[in-house]
Amino acid sequence: MTLGDIMQDAISEAYRPTVDDGRARFPEAVKAQAPKGMTAAIAAAARIRHTTNAEYVRQALLRVLASDGVRLKRGLVEIEGGC
Repeated sequence: MTLGDIMQDAISEAYRPTVDDGRARFPEAVKAQAPKGMTAAIAAAARIRHTTNAEYVRQALLRVLASDGVRLKRGLVEIEGGC
């Protein structure tokens, strides 16, 4: 399995709903301080990928987490190697 396959798998797993009762699909908000220009950079990258800013950030975070060995699976955190 390639790194790309692992990252795509992590994104797919994270997007499976944990509760199907009409609640928001993404119930948690994440905030972070960022360097000047980050919002414009995210907007530019999202336009390139033909997606929203929020979706771009979600996918980018999931890719980085997967590359670090951390996966979000149906709302639960899995760490590669079982740590």
